[in-house]
Amino acid sequence: MVNFADIPKKQEIYFSWEQNSELDIMGYKIFRRLENNGEFDEVSYVDHPMATWIDNSTSDLEWYEYIIKAVDTDGNMSPNSEILVSRHLSFSLDVLIVNSTSSTPNNPLYPPFEAITEFYDSLVTGYNSDQVLFTADDIPSIYTLGQYKTLLVHKNCFTVSITNDLKNSLKAYIDFGGNIIYSDNRPMYCLGEAPFTTPFPITYQNNDFPKEYFDIDTVYWNTSTVLSSAISTNFLNVPDLEIDVSKLPVNWNGKLTNLEAFAGENYQEIYTYFSDSDNPNHSAFDGLTVAFYTRKGDSNIVVTSIPLYFIQQNQAQSFIQAVLGYFETTTSVEDPVSPIISLNLKNYPNPFNPTTTIEFTLPLSDFAVISIFNIKGQLINRIDRERYAEGLNAVSIDFSRFSSGVYFYQVITDKGLNDTKKMVLIK
Repeated sequence: MVNFADIPKKQEIYFSWEQNSELDIMGYKIFRRLENNGEFDEVSYVDHPMATWIDNSTSDLEWYEYIIKAVDTDGNMSPNSEILVSRHLSFSLDVLIVNSTSSTPNNPLYPPFEAITEFYDSLVTGYNSDQVLFTADDIPSIYTLGQYKTLLVHKNCFTVSITNDLKNSLKAYIDFGGNIIYSDNRPMYCLGEAPFTTPFPITYQNNDFPKEYFDIDTVYWNTSTVLSSAISTNFLNVPDLEIDVSKLPVNWNGKLTNLEAFAGENYQEIYTYFSDSDNPNHSAFDGLTVAFYTRKGDSNIVVTSIPLYFIQQNQAQSFIQAVLGYFETTTSVEDPVSPIISLNLKNYPNPFNPTTTIEFTLPLSDFAVISIFNIKGQLINRIDRERYAEGLNAVSIDFSRFSSGVYFYQVITDKGLNDTKKMVLIK
């Protein structure tokens, strides 16, 4: 028997093999045992010429060994195939922290492995978690990744290297329905989806990986912009993210650089870029997305270009804890309500001067609060709790007393629907 192969899947393992060429072959017997444990037991018989089989009787986290034998019309069996070791993808453990950060002694931009490990352990307090390395020479397999409900993948150094193996692993994991939090200062470049330098911005088409898997329409990057803080859009009720200046070289002036920014119509913004600078080169990305949430199939996805190790630890922890909690609520019910789809939130015109109309759609009549925030996340206007009708609702807002700039509007209903969008006032 040759080419006996497996593909691990969610709660089952798919097997295939090359058909035996002898004319009197009747079928194939498959034998199984727990890894290195006792005798092989026959678990299935497959009639020739079928050459596939699915094992859906395995237990979570257990490794199994398989062999296959061809059987002829006289009941004679071929020699054993090579032993094949496999297990199904259980998604039964909580969090796997995947560390792709490079460490260099005495260089704060390449943090020590021990410090990174301790920092990320603190972010997932309250969850059962493990940590693994992801390098070109040490790539966790889908057999490992697929045992966890959520992957927290991070790179907290400012090297840039393309890691197609990482992209392939993320794609496979998402296709199986696992949840991902991905933090990397240049995620699209490191996944091979953006050039090292110019030209930017890059716009993606429907079948491109960033748009298909992450709902990213456009990625931005240059060497001049700086991030002073990430401004919360109040989705997930997370705090702003501020730099831990003690972890940066003095000449970085307490700000991060070399970060990508994003634009997209179908994801939910979590944080936007804020430079706290009057220099137009430094502030070119102000108001663009630096962290967002989206879904693909059963998979919940958060992507951020903020290397979280350089953020105040309590704020980074609040962010990750809120994300993990939200992942739990969206996967614990059969048909979760998506805040992106359910409200169909938009405003027109956008940009506007000085009035704009906010539209949202309710599946049922409900009470709602409409809030307006500035670029720093400060509440500047609110329409207090009112009942709105089922279907389309429209509310006009006058910005005559406010200056030009980026603003955010949020609708929260009593039934728990919550969406936030960005708008631009130009006078």
